[in-house]
Amino acid sequence: MYWSKKVFLIMLILVLVFIPYSNAEIITASDDYREDVVIISYSSGLPEQAKANYRASVKANLEERLGDGTMEVLKFKNQSVEEVIQKLSRKPGVKWVEPDYKLYATEIVPSDTWWHELWGMRSSQTYGIDAHLAWDLQQGSEDIIVAVIDSGIYIDHPDLVGRFVAGYDFFNNDSSVYDGWWDYHGTHVAGTIAANMNNIGVVGVAPNVKIMPLKFLGQDGGYTSDAIEAIYYARDNGADIINASWGGGRFSKSLERAIGSFDGPFVAAAGNDSLNNDSYNHYPSSYKNSNIVAVASTDMYGQLSDFSNYGVSKVDIAAPGSYILSTMPMVDYNVEEPELGYYWLDGTSMATPHVVGVLALMMSENPNLSTDELIGKLYDSSVPNANLNGLIKYPAIVNAFNAVNAVSTQDNQAPLIDSPNSVPENQALNVSINSDVIVRFNEAVVYADSLVSVYENDVPVSISSTQFSSQSIKFNFGTLSYGATYRIEFGENAVSDDSGNTLAQTYWFETEVFVPDTTPPTIDGQSSTPNNNAIDVPLDSEVIVVFDEVINIDENYITVFKDGVSIGYTSLNTTDNSFVFELGTLAYQSTYDIIFAEGAVSDSEGNTIQQTFTFTTVAEPSSSIQVLSTSPANGDTGVRTASPIKVTFEQAISTYTIDSNKVTLSYSGGNIPVDRVYLRGGESIIVEALGDLPKSQVITVTLNDGLVSGNNMSSEPYSFSFTTKNK
Repeated sequence: MYWSKKVFLIMLILVLVFIPYSNAEIITASDDYREDVVIISYSSGLPEQAKANYRASVKANLEERLGDGTMEVLKFKNQSVEEVIQKLSRKPGVKWVEPDYKLYATEIVPSDTWWHELWGMRSSQTYGIDAHLAWDLQQGSEDIIVAVIDSGIYIDHPDLVGRFVAGYDFFNNDSSVYDGWWDYHGTHVAGTIAANMNNIGVVGVAPNVKIMPLKFLGQDGGYTSDAIEAIYYARDNGADIINASWGGGRFSKSLERAIGSFDGPFVAAAGNDSLNNDSYNHYPSSYKNSNIVAVASTDMYGQLSDFSNYGVSKVDIAAPGSYILSTMPMVDYNVEEPELGYYWLDGTSMATPHVVGVLALMMSENPNLSTDELIGKLYDSSVPNANLNGLIKYPAIVNAFNAVNAVSTQDNQAPLIDSPNSVPENQALNVSINSDVIVRFNEAVVYADSLVSVYENDVPVSISSTQFSSQSIKFNFGTLSYGATYRIEFGENAVSDDSGNTLAQTYWFETEVFVPDTTPPTIDGQSSTPNNNAIDVPLDSEVIVVFDEVINIDENYITVFKDGVSIGYTSLNTTDNSFVFELGTLAYQSTYDIIFAEGAVSDSEGNTIQQTFTFTTVAEPSSSIQVLSTSPANGDTGVRTASPIKVTFEQAISTYTIDSNKVTLSYSGGNIPVDRVYLRGGESIIVEALGDLPKSQVITVTLNDGLVSGNNMSSEPYSFSFTTKNK
């Protein structure tokens, strides 16, 4: 009996040890959740102060309240989700804490028969355009009309029924917009734009918009004049967007003008010649009209289609255009099972309607945007693709979901604390006690300070004043306390936007811990005048010693030496961190040492250290004028007999007197008469002989003492020789 009780007790202990906390979420490695957020649920009636204390215990920020207010989303830093759950799960009044698991949109996935073949419509992860995600938000409005200027369209196709407004056949000049199987091209384009979501066949990017069929292409192409007529028809009959999956011919001013007359986007295929449109224009996509969107084609691997034209100046954006399934005429033509009415085509013609469909969704979502705004947001919302870098202007693939979101006018987002741009940053650590406290929001807010609570180390504090601007609130704490945690609780409606969106949020930071200053002030040698250890200092220089912090001065501990001998000085006004010495006129080539003994310079904490500031003045200038160089130089040979003789001095002599009688030219045969001596430039003289110099002779030039004189200076004797040519 004793042993059975013991065994039971051991089993009970094991059960208690291995039962996890009932209110702590068990996380597995395969779970996908936000790594800096948890969801916490409190018991009804738990005081707000207790909740605030719990958040502070894990340094968490209240991101939002859920439901009836008993659940909160908490955001934190520098901790794992598991750690935060472990800490909070044990708190009294906490019902549960769990990760914020990632969920995925139950997007509209059409049951149309060939949906699985429409790779270009599907996820951007497979280089499609995310049309199925966009349909949760927008499927197109019947008020939006897309003019398909192309071949004819098989308007009786069951996947296109109900999608048309009146059009015209400019090729045959009649109202029939379908003439036979050769009108497959326009039919295919129309299906990509607006095929019905009707459980059969395919579906278009914007399945609810209307198509205006405008035929100008026959079996062997069409003409510019008919294309122009079609554009004007679209303009005059309410079309919002034009799809132009065609090209060719040379520049046409008439066609360019017609495109410019259309107010909406004109979306044009870039061409299928594998050419660079920057070098080889492809019209109409290469016209410069601002409403033109030139479209390249990509394949299901995200690469530029091998047939697609490109060009960083002339081609704007890319869309799926390889192996695209869409509607076809249901007649006997050269494809398998024509009665099915669907087939795959390749081309920038197929990429273009993908872009048109996205623009139609955008325009349906927000019909008030200008064409420039619409096209700009189309580019900005596209998904960058490194495979297209250096190939097109915007190296990206259009994205329907991003584009619709980019133009949405619904505002249901509450203003949020702009953490990086707040001062200090939200949840910042080691903040200076002299820091301003400015909480910034990501949009303009309406502020009610009565709904804000401020805490220092969890103790409520009052703020003397606040300064509010449209997006920021400055709290005037004065000097903050060392090692403290400050928390500002914005309750519901404390901040709201113009739409009334509001959210309870918390901003907090921790200040720096006090660290005693034990570093003495030191000489800032680069900021001092002259620099510490400077040489060749002018005699009239000021002497200002600068320190790296605010100082106190005691002159009883300062001594100035000149060449090792103590000299007197006069102190002048000082600033917070500098000391000015008046030493009179400095002496030539002397070393000055200013000794700051311990106690001479100290900071507010009394830190001090012995230091020396040193500089050396310039040498006394020479009293004579020195020769710098001659031409010919001393020892030169092969000098022309007609050469002038140039002497350059080390300093300017233009204000000095030149005595030509103090120059002698001589050789083995005697002296050579000097014709004249004159100034050349600011530092040189020219000596010219009377006639040419003797041939093959060593010529000696003697500059006698005082050749150049003035200003209590004169030139010293100088001579040099050179050898003349033999002829």
